[in-house]
Amino acid sequence: MGNVIESFQIAEKVAEMLPVPFVRGVVEAALHVATTSERLKRSSDSCLELAKRLAPLLIMLLHFCEQTSRSWWCAGASKTT
Repeated sequence: MGNVIESFQIAEKVAEMLPVPFVRGVVEAALHVATTSERLKRSSDSCLELAKRLAPLLIMLLHFCEQTSRSWWCAGASKTT
């Protein structure tokens, strides 16, 4: 995606020299879409990484709760369901 953004940045510089505002607007919009897409991808990748790290902890916690019904939070959770 970095190459796409760089291409649009170059196109934006070229479009600044053109006398046609419409072309400049289209290039600016395309650059904005590419940049936003890259940010969303990075955020999505970060969320996925966090989920991968939390999954083993949650599985251990559920296993512990299954094995230990004496814990107040496990007992409380079973009463509400």
